[in-house]
Parts: sequence; structure tokens; C-alpha cells
Amino acid sequence: MPMSFVERAQLHQHIDLGSELFLLLFIVGINALILPSAFFEVNGIIFSNDGLKIETMLLPVKVKFDDIVSLTAPNYLVWAVLRTKRGFYLINRRDITNFNELYGLLAPKLPSEALE
Repeated sequence: MPMSFVERAQLHQHIDLGSELFLLLFIVGINALILPSAFFEVNGIIFSNDGLKIETMLLPVKVKFDDIVSLTAPNYLVWAVLRTKRGFYLINRRDITNFNELYGLLAPKLPSEALE
């Protein structure tokens, strides 16, 4: 859509600035909804003795157990939130097939106040 604006400008065609600004704001709004999942949603978790390897859409991250601040898994949400010292990750419990097993393995490694 923005490229059609550029092409019309190059060809000196009529450009409705109000419509183009609305379209640009619409695209920014859609991206604002989609981009957080690209950065924070977990595609897979590999559990090891020294920590977790969290695979996101962009890049894998290794997190030591000492760096995990909390793991919150409310029953009313599909998401579980894994907070670390550097940020947080959204774990979709429907996408992670063995989430209960992961939760059971991770619980003893964390301080008691870290689980909710």
C-alpha cells in the first residue's frame, strides 16, 4: 500500500493525503499488534541442566535458571508469562505440547515466590 503511494507520486497522479495518512496509520496499528508476538512469543523450549533454550520467531535465547524471575500461568489465559532479568516471554500453552511437563520440570528449579 505505501508503494502504491510512491508509484502514484512518481507518475504525478492524484494523491488524497487524508486517505494515505489513514492507510499509513492503519498499517502501523496492525504492525503494533503483530510485532510483539514476533519478539516475545515462544515457538519452542528446550530444557537442559544449566537452563532453557527459548526459540522465538527471530532468534534463540539461552536463559539460565538463575535469570528467571517468575513463571505465571493463570488458568483464565492461554498465555503463560516467563519473566527473566532481561525481559519476558509469552508461552502459548496450546502451542507447547508438553507444557504441563515443562512446568513440572521448571518448578523445582525456581524459588518458591517465582511461581504463580
